[in-house]
Amino acid sequence: MLPQRAPQAVHHEVIKVFRDCGIALCTPLTDMLDENVLHRTERRGCGYTQATRLLAPLINQPMLPLILGAGVFQPGVEREFSGRDALLETVAERSPALLGRLSLPESRLLTAMILDVILRKAVGLDLGKSSEEKLPIGSCPLAEQFFLEIAYERIRRGGHVNIVVSDSGVPILIEKCELGDNHSSISVAPTVLNGVHLPAGSLIGIERDRAADDLLPSTRNGRGRLLPLHSLRRVRFLRLTTLAVAPEDRKRAFTTHFEQQIRGELFSPGTTRIEQLARFAADQAA
Repeated sequence: MLPQRAPQAVHHEVIKVFRDCGIALCTPLTDMLDENVLHRTERRGCGYTQATRLLAPLINQPMLPLILGAGVFQPGVEREFSGRDALLETVAERSPALLGRLSLPESRLLTAMILDVILRKAVGLDLGKSSEEKLPIGSCPLAEQFFLEIAYERIRRGGHVNIVVSDSGVPILIEKCELGDNHSSISVAPTVLNGVHLPAGSLIGIERDRAADDLLPSTRNGRGRLLPLHSLRRVRFLRLTTLAVAPEDRKRAFTTHFEQQIRGELFSPGTTRIEQLARFAADQAA
């Protein structure tokens, strides 16, 4: 039986704040944020998770060669603002007000990503070249499983856990191999991809050549390698993980996705923090 739509008297605050600022989000995104029953399934997780998946193809494009409204705002929104440039100007002008009126941390995360998808002006630690094509890496609601274990330094037999570091040695991503899908990674620091801020706790797919791994420095525990960021051929944002928000916000933000992790008996999904993975990465890169 499909889970029932979450009861709520009003729209999700992200929808309401955009609407109050005169910009309507597209119907698919609205349905996701309002936790429509179609998005509360074992495969999809929950509406909030789906909303971050909806943004993924747009984030993975170097720039938006398409109509601004496609995938984010209601179709034809440019016409309401007398063209693309006027809409861009309006979004830029109203961005501080949009973010300032949000009370929930998960709302601020998602809204900041939506605004960056449109404006493409974010700067920071850049992940490099994105993959517009899908990689053989899943993003199911249980993809956090091995990362939750790694946060407690539990690495199953046969598994390898690599740390992707910047040119200055700062840990950026934790990549796992022989633990579920190879080259699935989680960010442990805020990053930027194609002018869009991605928070720590983002699920990232990696495309790279493993042939030279044996020549790279080992991690402190000897169970992985230190991978230079510039050695990655391409990366692909997949979705936000439940670790992108604090444990106390997780049940509200990720609803049925989080409940599925509890039912699936994942390792401490309700208490683990992204900071634990960041500390693990720093220790292994030391």
